[in-house]
Amino acid sequence: MTGLSGWVHVAAGGALLAGLPTAARAQIVPPKLSSADSAHRADFYIARAPFRIYGNTYFVGTQGLSAILITSDSGDVLIDGTVAEAAGQILANIRQLGFDPRNVKLILNSHTHYDHAGGIAAIQRVTGAAVAASPWSARVLAAGHSLPGDPQFGIVDPFPAVANVRVLADGEVMRVGPIALTAHFTPGHTPGGTSWTWRSCEAGRCLDLVYADSQTPAAADGFLFTNNSSYPQALQDFAHGLSVISDLPCDILLTAHPGVSRLWERLAARDSGNADALIDGGACKRMVEEARHQIAKRVARERVEPPAPAEAVPTHDSFTVRSRILKEARLINVHTPRGYSATRGPRLPVLYMPDGGIDEDFPHVVNTVDSLIALGRIRPVIVVGIPNTQRRRDLTGPTRIASDSAIAPSVGGSAAFRRFISDELFPAIDRRYRVTHERSIVGESLAGLFIVETFLRAPDLFQHYIAFDPSLWWNKGALTDSVRAFAKRMDDRPRALFVAGSSDGIPGTTVFADSLRAARPRRLDFTYSERADLVHPTIFRGSAPAALVQALK
Repeated sequence: MTGLSGWVHVAAGGALLAGLPTAARAQIVPPKLSSADSAHRADFYIARAPFRIYGNTYFVGTQGLSAILITSDSGDVLIDGTVAEAAGQILANIRQLGFDPRNVKLILNSHTHYDHAGGIAAIQRVTGAAVAASPWSARVLAAGHSLPGDPQFGIVDPFPAVANVRVLADGEVMRVGPIALTAHFTPGHTPGGTSWTWRSCEAGRCLDLVYADSQTPAAADGFLFTNNSSYPQALQDFAHGLSVISDLPCDILLTAHPGVSRLWERLAARDSGNADALIDGGACKRMVEEARHQIAKRVARERVEPPAPAEAVPTHDSFTVRSRILKEARLINVHTPRGYSATRGPRLPVLYMPDGGIDEDFPHVVNTVDSLIALGRIRPVIVVGIPNTQRRRDLTGPTRIASDSAIAPSVGGSAAFRRFISDELFPAIDRRYRVTHERSIVGESLAGLFIVETFLRAPDLFQHYIAFDPSLWWNKGALTDSVRAFAKRMDDRPRALFVAGSSDGIPGTTVFADSLRAARPRRLDFTYSERADLVHPTIFRGSAPAALVQALK
């Protein structure tokens, strides 16, 4: 058991009160949200009046995010800080309940994403409270952004870093006066996820409360719970944590996202006269069963197709372009179809592809193209593969988001990579091969992001654009938000765009497709294929044949 004596310092006097928001200043000002973000994040920033849950336990969060206050005469405990923009609202909610924020002596956390840890630093500064977290979460809180190993690393927003975080042990009991909260490590959603239990009493009746951390298998593009090197024990961690939650004494279930535990429906029932509407001894077990179902679905989707056998390396030429634009030598792989002659015969269109290394997507694309040519479904085409040197540098545009910038030593180089293709690679291919000026480009994930960006910023560079699960989350969906402005600049030259989205890429790809259709660019042949039956690792193989036939028939 651990009390606060010896490691918490609470400032005295009125200096900290200067940081407390007044009612007029306690409004939540949300950040600018992209169209893709607004569908599921808007309620994070909607203020909610605080209320008593049971006994000395209160809700002080927002409509879409929980923050829980547990009070005593000796000091109070706060679990979670929601988003940074709502820190002032949480403090105002505490005051509205009649409590002094300076009495908050301890701040705890469920998991360290911006929507649950974002407000902790500001609340800590105002209250002087100690902060305690699991070992993984303590590192992330100190950094102010997620770290490799988080299934959502690279796509979750950063947040204000937190100073002086105490590291907890699994099962440790944290005490503030008579309040005793037990930490239960329940990782999976993140490697540091923590659920909390305590008892609250009202009119002589004491109940067991559970604050369960998120148990959803959410992940960034390309992360597989069934096969990854950064968090290989994720599924085992989920299984362990769910067993822990299932076995907890659980009279009242609270969750990091209140909707998961149907808090608002239960609260409405209580307000309508059912005094025990928040009490449900089976809620934890039902939550666990639902989480197991969602994880099983995710695993099944990842295993929808068995791992593909290694592709045979197709015949190809390789040469090097010494790029003055990129200041490096770039290897280029080129496959010509059967019957191609460098000296006679028709000139052929060219299909360009980032991720074009022999150990990348080049063998699969070439073999698919060759089979489609043999079947008479597409015209003969030359395939040009561009192997990666710094993939995340070349395939991403500028970003204002710190967590985007954290994914690689260098990002935001798409404009230079595009100039390399147009000014150095195109002329090199034109000199070496009998080609027409009909050019197509194909790719997935970050390569898909580059393709969509190129379609919007340089629409005349290619005639056919094919993007599978493009990483449209980049820079908070700025490309999707800018579709209308770019579409207005397009001239009457014909061009085609094919976008496919898997269950992992939806709704981002759907929002993009809707935005592009609404913009109505002139003479654009646009196809959007929503493939909820596929996942990110299978979208390329599942959609490439149809996309190539449409572009090159």
